[in-house]
Amino acid sequence: MYEILTKQLPFGSLQYDYDIPEYVLRLNKGKWDNLKSLRKDIPDYWVEIIETCLQPKYRERYQNVDEILTKLGKPDYTPKKRYNSVRNDLGLQVMQGEEYGKTYNLSKILLYDEDGLLTIGRKDDDVENEIEIKEDMTLYISRNHATIEKLPNPKGWFIRDGQFNRQNRQWKFSTNGTYVNSQEVGIDYYPIKPDDIISVGDTTLKVIII
Repeated sequence: MYEILTKQLPFGSLQYDYDIPEYVLRLNKGKWDNLKSLRKDIPDYWVEIIETCLQPKYRERYQNVDEILTKLGKPDYTPKKRYNSVRNDLGLQVMQGEEYGKTYNLSKILLYDEDGLLTIGRKDDDVENEIEIKEDMTLYISRNHATIEKLPNPKGWFIRDGQFNRQNRQWKFSTNGTYVNSQEVGIDYYPIKPDDIISVGDTTLKVIII
């Protein structure tokens, strides 16, 4: 929305690779260019909505779309589910991160996994994960960040923060936590479904049907 209204990115220029460090630094500090200085005709309530969505701390952002719709005067809005029953492969798509648009087909990856679970972690030569997230600008994603499993009972896909360490036979949690729709996930199985947003470090992944 910021880019549509201003024809600029909120945290500065991103024309070249060397722009990335400064852009990420401003993003993490919440230093965006003032909307009103770029478009004086934008209504104040839209400025509030967009700037709230730009807050670097997730607890200071809107926690769900209903809060935004209430600001717009539509408190009774209920989104319709648009799932295709024929397509049933579950995937994760990078919505914000260094590999924007990249998609991981969980169903296909699981077919070739001997343990029946999928591990998520920062891409690192010293660690192997089924889902390797590239995040070179920060260390917010742990090398052993989270675990996804498909269970028969209760039936469905589930995520847990951290991974099982086989050497000391203990569960090791991530450093900065795993979140689904802004809700922190612990060691207990947390269900995930299409349209959920998973946050690991500075990367957000959308659960999609492929």
